[in-house]
Amino acid sequence: MHLWQRLRREAGGRLPHRAAFRPADLVSVLPSLAVVQVLQGGTAFRYRLVGSRIVQIAGRNATGLMLDDELYGAEFSRMISPYQAVVQARAPVQTRSPVLFADTWRASDNMFVPFTTSGDAIDQIIVSVHLADGKTARHDQSGQIVILHDHAV
Repeated sequence: MHLWQRLRREAGGRLPHRAAFRPADLVSVLPSLAVVQVLQGGTAFRYRLVGSRIVQIAGRNATGLMLDDELYGAEFSRMISPYQAVVQARAPVQTRSPVLFADTWRASDNMFVPFTTSGDAIDQIIVSVHLADGKTARHDQSGQIVILHDHAV
């Protein structure tokens, strides 16, 4: 988030250009990042690249796949909502939610950060995924997620 804010300041308050993001600035978390392409004005999304740690915990490599009901089934609308919120707000969105990884619900803290490659439109979102350390997620009585051992993978 701090990196994105710095890049935005350097862009004169405009949406940062994807070329300004240098993976070398975040080497330690690259395996926990995904790059998502924004399509159709923010109504469709495709995984351009999925980090190796995400692939490992998900049990599949979604690189090249659309974020759709075929990929996420009944959870599609919940899974796509942070991406839509980023496009609407034109700003980063942070979530804490259960995510289905390899048939196991895991507690996940996620940051969705918008970039442009075309000048003004949000056409890429970089997502960082951080799981509760080897623990599964559970819900309290109100249905809210409870994080167990909240720290990055």
